[in-house]
Amino acid sequence: MKNFAILLLLALISATSVAQNDAVVVYDNENFTGDTRNLYSHYNPEGLSDAYNNRIGSIDIPAGTWIIIFDETGFRGHHLVIENDWTATGDFAPWNNNISSILVMRDAESGLPVPQSNNYNTSDSYNNNSNYNNNNSGYNSNTGNNNNVQYNYNEPQVPNNYVPQTAGVYYNIEAAAKNPEDVIVLDVRGQNLSSWPAFFSNMKNLRELYISDNNFSSWPPFFSDLKQLRVLVAENNDFTDFPPYFSNFKSLEVLDMSGNPITSFPSFFHELSALRELDMSYTKVSSFPSFFNELTNLESLNIAFTGISSFPSFFDELTRLRWMDISGTGITDLPYGVRSMNIVIVGRPE
Repeated sequence: MKNFAILLLLALISATSVAQNDAVVVYDNENFTGDTRNLYSHYNPEGLSDAYNNRIGSIDIPAGTWIIIFDETGFRGHHLVIENDWTATGDFAPWNNNISSILVMRDAESGLPVPQSNNYNTSDSYNNNSNYNNNNSGYNSNTGNNNNVQYNYNEPQVPNNYVPQTAGVYYNIEAAAKNPEDVIVLDVRGQNLSSWPAFFSNMKNLRELYISDNNFSSWPPFFSDLKQLRVLVAENNDFTDFPPYFSNFKSLEVLDMSGNPITSFPSFFHELSALRELDMSYTKVSSFPSFFNELTNLESLNIAFTGISSFPSFFDELTRLRWMDISGTGITDLPYGVRSMNIVIVGRPE
């Protein structure tokens, strides 16, 4: 058990700076079929709204990478260490559609930079749960397979407030400013920020940006230089619109603008062809634009507590849509095309 404690410790602090062709790819079906998502850092959805929470059936793992999958968010619950491409079939069938968080790690010989720091408490013991192979867990232990090693005990005991410190992931402006080209993920949520530091234009490798719960109200011109951006979470700021250069973000997969006083979808929105998740809840938008059906990769849509009151006739053309929240809107009836879609609808009218 002590060995696994060390293993999980290394997982939490290991590097996740990855090139595009080294991404971990998750599939929503077994045997590497269905829709996919590229993971460039740890995967830990904050709620059921994430289109891949409990919808992963197989995982493509590039060389020099290994992962730990968990059946609960927050890196908790039953877990499985995986070193090679993996599918939830055979002994691993119970894991199909039961993965809720993933730690992504890199081998030391991969050449990636070492972690910046380690604030994990090594006294956090795993010895309290000595049932290493819990046959009552519903998950088949397969410790004899070097490629897929199962560890079955219920609580890995990762602290609730633990934030993985990994190479390429920064949590404050000052640290990121010192090494802008090394920044892969920048998370500065809730830091009372209102202005954009000039060094942002040097973050050429930035893939994920989290700026929620600040006081930003405008986008700087140099923001257009962030060509690698894939995730932008900017909820609860003071943005009122989108600058035209947002159309350059061809790789953007996740966009959360909830809680901002935005009144409409921008005219170039359909050019965000890679967009998979869109959250416009608690904004002032009141209708769907005519081009919305061109967001053909969209899987998750949140328009809760907006002024939207109806669906356009083309809405059923969004064939990849899996989840939608329409709570608190003026939508009182679902047209046949929407009712026939195979999706989860939160706030569905009776």
